[in-house]
Amino acid sequence: MQSEIEDLQARNKYLDDMLSKTRICLEEEEKKSKELKVKMKAELNTEEMVKDLNMKIREKEGIILSLKAQLSEQLDCSREKVHEMSLLQTDTEVMEAENSQLKKENIVLVEKVRNLEKERLSNRIENAGLTAKCEHLSAPVPSPRNKYKRLEEERSKERREAEEKIEELKKEIELLQSSSPRGSDANLPSRSRLFTLDGENDTGCCSDTGSATSSGSEGAMDSMRARLHKTRSQLTDQMRKTRDVYNKLSKNELLVKDLYCENAHLMRALQVTEARQKDAEKKLQEETDKTQVLGRLLKQICPDVV
Repeated sequence: MQSEIEDLQARNKYLDDMLSKTRICLEEEEKKSKELKVKMKAELNTEEMVKDLNMKIREKEGIILSLKAQLSEQLDCSREKVHEMSLLQTDTEVMEAENSQLKKENIVLVEKVRNLEKERLSNRIENAGLTAKCEHLSAPVPSPRNKYKRLEEERSKERREAEEKIEELKKEIELLQSSSPRGSDANLPSRSRLFTLDGENDTGCCSDTGSATSSGSEGAMDSMRARLHKTRSQLTDQMRKTRDVYNKLSKNELLVKDLYCENAHLMRALQVTEARQKDAEKKLQEETDKTQVLGRLLKQICPDVV
């Protein structure tokens, strides 16, 4: 386009030069006509010859004036076309700059949307982990009563096993008494009594162990209560964190929606700008075609000047 403008400017300059040359030629022709008039007056004394010559000169002057008017009109039109083309070129450059700026903004917004999508995905993954953790923490905790009952059952089972062991030992002692000599028979009852006492002591120890187990079960119940309280506090914290994550996700979704709307507006503006640019290019092409047609017409009218 710049080269076409420079060609038109050069052509206008050439037309100006040709117009000045034409004026000089006209002045020379006028001088020659004057000299011819003088010569004709000097050589010919007839008025008819002078009138014919004057008429021819007037016709030539009319033709020259018409050509001069046409050339001036063509020059004015060419100047207007050059001015319009420069304006169109300026508008095209401005539109191209706006188009590039809109494309850059669109790229930035698309990148923001992608980052927000990644952040939303990571938040969803984190939320899923927190939900699983909350479900794990909210799992049913064994009741202290059930644990106390289980401990009582274990203690009674241990007591039964101890009693069964004592019975077995008593049977073994009786078998030993029946098979041992008489000298040792006097000591066996005492041993039996001692063993019985030891068994009773073992039974007492078992009862002491039962009381200790009871106190231990109370401690276990306290520890279970503390654990339950700790689990509830952890569950509350996790629910609060989950609520914060949900709020953050909702805010991010709203921001993503706003960015999508803004991106849609920018895309529409970009489409409008591209349409305007296409219209400007089409108009510029039409003006270039008109200028070429005018140049061809000028060449047909004044081939010598062109």
